[in-house]
Amino acid sequence: MQRVKNPVLNRLDNQEVYDRSYSSTYLGVSVKTGILLLATILSGIGAWWLLNNNINAAIAILAVTGITAFISVMIASFFPRVAMPFSILYSAAQGFTLGLITIIADSFYPGIGLTAVTITIVIFGVMLALYSSRTIRATSRFRKIMFTALISILIFSILSIFIPGINNLFVNNFGLAVGMSLLLILFGAFMLILNFDQAEMVVSHGAPKNYEWSVALGLMVTIIWIYVEVLRLLIIFFMNRD
Repeated sequence: MQRVKNPVLNRLDNQEVYDRSYSSTYLGVSVKTGILLLATILSGIGAWWLLNNNINAAIAILAVTGITAFISVMIASFFPRVAMPFSILYSAAQGFTLGLITIIADSFYPGIGLTAVTITIVIFGVMLALYSSRTIRATSRFRKIMFTALISILIFSILSIFIPGINNLFVNNFGLAVGMSLLLILFGAFMLILNFDQAEMVVSHGAPKNYEWSVALGLMVTIIWIYVEVLRLLIIFFMNRD
């Protein structure tokens, strides 16, 4: 069970489960993922309502949602026993942020939000089909490549914060911006393979049911990643068209 994992799913190794009646199931993972998706959607609707009725409150909440999401996902990652409340908190925080971003983007480019959601669903469905048919497998080499890519993205993101010129390269170069967005979407799509593999591992090894929340959270992190990058790509296309 020594594997390179999604950071959300990193506490299962070497754990023995004795009560199989209280072990994880695919149904449990699906239900909990649905709950997190619902929390994200409802929070996004709340963001839309606040933006139209109390913009100051929306801005105030937005100021803390990013920090809340980060803290929540870290706690849920390292302490699976409390994954349920912090997974829901993460989804709600991200839902509020994404809701505001989508509303603003949709005000400039009508329909862009629905298009991004549709593309995200298609990517999820295609990757699930490829994994289920074993067309793509989470081999040891695949995990190493994904881990290397993740570290590279993190390093690049940190450098872009301290070196503004890096961001300027993408702002002034349409082809480079599109290429980077496509690579990040592709990375998110392949991360889904690791998520599916983790779900299979958790179920097959009879991990406690609280790990269903960890798997569901891992899926949510990846789905949100894909949605954000798809939305970014669409914005780039719409801006260039104008």
